[in-house]
Amino acid sequence: MNSSMVKFVVLGAVIAVSVVFLVHRMSKPVDVQHGPDVFLFICPRDGSTMTWSRQEYMDFQRDQFGGDVLCPTKGTPMVRASQCPHCEAIFEAQRQMNCPKCRKPLFEVSAQAF
Repeated sequence: MNSSMVKFVVLGAVIAVSVVFLVHRMSKPVDVQHGPDVFLFICPRDGSTMTWSRQEYMDFQRDQFGGDVLCPTKGTPMVRASQCPHCEAIFEAQRQMNCPKCRKPLFEVSAQAF
């Protein structure tokens, strides 16, 4: 076999393995048992909030093909929000460890996490 034939065979094998992997990955059902029970959203323009159950959010995603959650008053896209367990402030979800209002930690870190 010459080098161009070897390249063709290797490329074919890589494509075949990729297709098998993608078909296997896409055929797995979505695990809906894990994740938040409540989804919070906040409007960046007027600060209005909305709370949806997991089932309501999943139904919306199915019906709207993953579209944006719109603010009921402004009609603009809302963003995911978090709620402080201490002061109950609702704010835009970010990778922060402390509440922007009361500055207390948002999460309890246990020794089992490490």
